Amino acid sequence: MQPSFSVNVGYTWSHAIDDNQNEATFADPDDVYDPADTRLEHGTSNFDVRQRVAGAIVAREPWRPHGAAGAFLGGYTLAATGDWRTGLPFSMRTAGSIPSPSCSYQDWLSAGGATGDGADCLKIVQQPNATLDAGAVAVPVAALGATLNGSGGEDLILPIGRNSFRYPATANLDLRLAKRIRLGDHNAVELLGEAFNALNHQNLTAVQTVGYRLTNDTQHANMANLIWQSGMKPGSTVQLVNGTSMSIPVFDATAAFGGPTNANSSALSRQRQLQAGIRLDF
Repeated sequence: MQPSFSVNVGYTWSHAIDDNQNEATFADPDDVYDPADTRLEHGTSNFDVRQRVAGAIVAREPWRPHGAAGAFLGGYTLAATGDWRTGLPFSMRTAGSIPSPSCSYQDWLSAGGATGDGADCLKIVQQPNATLDAGAVAVPVAALGATLNGSGGEDLILPIGRNSFRYPATANLDLRLAKRIRLGDHNAVELLGEAFNALNHQNLTAVQTVGYRLTNDTQHANMANLIWQSGMKPGSTVQLVNGTSMSIPVFDATAAFGGPTNANSSALSRQRQLQAGIRLDF
């Protein structure tokens, strides 16, 4: 005889640490921040799930009626499975490239410094970080390469570190209600109703990881700015504020660092789904 009620619950705490795993078909020499110091890569793994609770419950009617009452009141099963876990880690990224000097500091010194009369680009750079003259023609600034360190590879901010932020926690609950009707000694019909992600919980599968954007400084030569991605953008509407027409900034959650960009779109996490079915056992 099967028990009328069973529970199975488990809790796991873990901390996965690695040296920044690299999944690639071919070698990627620029996926580390500093090839000369791989200790900088040591930290929390991309797959670290710090806490997880999972369980299942199966309940059947405790009574065993017979005859017509048994056919109506018996054969029910309610089952539920669910899990909750802390979110996966992610790193703050940067977008853009650092500018290479339009003239090197050594060239600037060789041309006589601030009072020299060297190449055209040196005429604009009065000092290594001086303000450009109002009438000066800006020299096109080339880039060392993509990303903050100019390698075109790792684009995190070293003092902040790797995998210092986390996705929100995820949760899922699946339910199943079944009614089994016996048709003689060997045959039966089972009516099924199921709900997946019954709580319709928003499980984020992607967030905005760019925290800062690199832009060339239009006021100073050979310099760049780090622009924080707050999500605020110039507004498309103009409102009257204290008698003055002003463009009102608008907030774009997908542009803000950590803002959600996708949810419930993986094989294991979908929006709420309901289904019903009939199964014949013979």
